[in-house]
Amino acid sequence: MLCEDRSAFADFKTIIAILFQKCAGVVYKKDPSKAKKIKYLDKEQCQKLMSVTSEYSTFNTIIQFLLFTGLRIGECLALRWCDIDFEHNTVTICHTLSFADDKWFLSVPKTETSFRTIRLSTYSKELLLRHKREQDRLKETVGDAWVHPDIVFTSAISNYYCQSFTNKQLKKILVDNDLPALSVHALRHSNASLMINNGFDVKAISEHLGHCNTAITSDIYTHIFKEYKAKMAESIEKDLI
Repeated sequence: MLCEDRSAFADFKTIIAILFQKCAGVVYKKDPSKAKKIKYLDKEQCQKLMSVTSEYSTFNTIIQFLLFTGLRIGECLALRWCDIDFEHNTVTICHTLSFADDKWFLSVPKTETSFRTIRLSTYSKELLLRHKREQDRLKETVGDAWVHPDIVFTSAISNYYCQSFTNKQLKKILVDNDLPALSVHALRHSNASLMINNGFDVKAISEHLGHCNTAITSDIYTHIFKEYKAKMAESIEKDLI
């Protein structure tokens, strides 16, 4: 869906992809003591956010979908209906929403591993189906004036959904409900935290999130992995003593 005048940009992406392939065997190392502690919502906080965003709206659907999938906000807002396979319960990530020259457009993801297909849970599938029904009603009212009929998440007047508004509105909802004022990207970290604490291995998490390699995943979530390992030790102790 890229415009022809962005061919140079596409070539640049191809070069980057080749470099990533050449560096695939390079071991990523970083001092664990210098790892930046990420911000995220824990299980109880996620459940509270789910509760306060249960009423239908495009914004609420986006927030819950991000919690369930761990997508980057740009990936989420670039989703097209053809990327959703309701029969096989999957969503394919092949674009991201970008901004340049005073306009929004769909571009290719920044790395090869960002191109991926992930599974939809029963709940997240129903989220999308409910949203599609509501969007179809709006499309019937607006008719041919609907600007982006293929895009999953749009504004009420069918423009691309505003990323900055999403961040601003999320922080307001979090503060209003005595939750930490975090950015939308923290929902991605929250999703990762839930997967780690449910015992998923680092390779599966890395592939799900679209990281270049497992070392990056381990580095980003060092503190969460440490906490999970501590819980494992305590759990075994309880079983044996």
